[in-house]
Amino acid sequence: MSRHLQITFDAHDPRALSSFWREVLGYVHPPPPGVELPEGAAPLAAWDEFLARAGVPEEQWNTKSAIEDPAG
Repeated sequence: MSRHLQITFDAHDPRALSSFWREVLGYVHPPPPGVELPEGAAPLAAWDEFLARAGVPEEQWNTKSAIEDPAG
C-alpha cells in the first residue's frame, strides 16, 4: 500500500523555501504539466517559461512552489 503526503507551508518566498527543502531532502522540482525536461535542464526556468506562455503575470510566478521525491 502506498501513501501520499502533502505538507503546505505559508512562505514569503515559496521558490527559495522549496529550493532549501529540495537540497535538504534530496527531492526535485517537478517539471510543468506536459513538459519533458532534458537531463540537466533547470525546472524552475521551465516553470518561468511555462507561466509566461500561459499569460500568468510575472509578479504571481513565485506565489507557489513544490518539490517531490524523485523515487515517487
